[in-house]
Formats: sequence, C-alpha cells, structure tokens
Amino acid sequence: MTDNNSLETFVDLSAALTGFPPKTIAPPLDPTNLKQLYFDKMNAEMHDELAEMSNIYKQIVGSQPLNPDLAQQVANEILNNQTLFNAAQALLRLWYLGSWSQTSGDESSIVSQEAYTNSLVWRTIQAHPMGYSTFHYGHWGEQPPSLENFVGTWSKNGW
Repeated sequence: MTDNNSLETFVDLSAALTGFPPKTIAPPLDPTNLKQLYFDKMNAEMHDELAEMSNIYKQIVGSQPLNPDLAQQVANEILNNQTLFNAAQALLRLWYLGSWSQTSGDESSIVSQEAYTNSLVWRTIQAHPMGYSTFHYGHWGEQPPSLENFVGTWSKNGW
C-alpha cells in the first residue's frame, strides 16, 4: 500500500470524523500543535490503519473542498468498516479526550497535559477541565457564548 499519510490529510480526515471544522482542528495560530502530536501517535501506533483511512478519505473527497456531505460519507465509510473501526475510535478518543488506547477495552492514558486541557470534549460541552480555565474570575455568572463559537459551523462551501 502506498503511504498516503500526510498531516494535511490527517487534519481533514480528523475534521470529517469529529465533525469539527479543519480550522478548529488545526488553527492558524496553534501553540499546542495537537495535530502533529496526534498525527505522530497514530502513525506510530496504527500506521497501516491510518494509511487506509487516509486512502478512503482521498477516494471520497478527491480534490474537492471538504463539505458536510463528503464528511458524512467519509465518516460512514470508515465507521462501518470493521477493520478500521478501532482505529477510528482511537483517533476520536485522541481528539475528544486527549487520551490513547487502541480499543475501547484497553487501559487508556492521557497523551499530554495540553491534549487533556485542549481536548474537544470541553468545547463540545462548553466547559473546561476541573481546576483549569483561561476565563476571567466570575465568568460563570455571564451568559455563555453560543455553541458555534466553540465548535465552528459549516458554510455553503464547506467549513
């Protein structure tokens, strides 16, 4: 199999599986660089599965910009593939929880402090890890921003 693993494809594949826009997965200014950390982890632990998921992504999306319909097709194809299901779950755990385990029954471990504090679960539930916040004192008394400010939205032409 040709090695089609690239960071750019990994970001778009991650966006398709997580439902978050690529700019959320890989923001232009990214001091934590989780995309590289997760890409390296997946390549080291599940290289062949990542290559196969990348191939599926490229077959479905081709040179088109990623949009909601294509993202759904990619996710359906990968999540319905029994060979790739555990790898897809591992990738989702990385992004949503900042933790690593190859199967849902395995013991998991936090990849890094940044991975935990910046995991997508906190954006999804509009919260922060206990004992950690970048918000000002008393922020809990204010109306929270809309969910779209945390997770991003689709536009007509994609993300």
